[in-house]
Amino acid sequence: MSQRWSSRRECPGGGPSRRGGYRSRAPLAGALLFLAAFPLACGLFRTRQPEDPGGSNTGVKWLNPTAPDSVLRNIQVTFNAKSVNNYDRSLTDEAVPPHKFGFEPDPADVALTGEEFFANWDKAREVNTFSNIFQQSPGNVSFTWTPSGDPLSVPDQPNDRFYEDLAYRMVWTRTGADTTFSGKCDLYMRETSGLWAVYRWVDKQDGSANATLGLLRWKGKVVY
Repeated sequence: MSQRWSSRRECPGGGPSRRGGYRSRAPLAGALLFLAAFPLACGLFRTRQPEDPGGSNTGVKWLNPTAPDSVLRNIQVTFNAKSVNNYDRSLTDEAVPPHKFGFEPDPADVALTGEEFFANWDKAREVNTFSNIFQQSPGNVSFTWTPSGDPLSVPDQPNDRFYEDLAYRMVWTRTGADTTFSGKCDLYMRETSGLWAVYRWVDKQDGSANATLGLLRWKGKVVY
């Protein structure tokens, strides 16, 4: 909450004292010099702007998501920090389709996970899953996106955009071992009041031997 700083200074004037003499002008001159300098000192007490709750308070930088690429940047930074706070903020809060958050696995991954595992997947489950993954998996994370182009328009949704075949790579490293997850996704975003957020992640295998993030969601932790 913004606070206002104020200070009152009353300077005694000259005039007869109760003892019948006159007060010295020297203290008055000193007080005036102090007040002349006071406006400069006030800069030390100016109210600071509130810290972004996703910034220094959590140790993870946050960009105001005024464009789709800012959302990508925020997710990359928060994954690298093994933190879900800004990932949570990067997903829509809509309670009903079509903009309620959902995750769709690659059909080939469903052969391993079963159809029921990802049924009714929502934002709460997405955030809780990554929170558990980061807490239960030792090592450091390096996460990157590789867009194949600019985001595309979504038919009949003028405030929506999506990245088609957006490549991702998540590398977990610890002493003597590393594990890489990679894949592609169609990542759908919606703009509300000038800010963008993800509402749909359609996961895809990328043809490599690496497991997708869909399979990492299923496993719930990294196995080296």
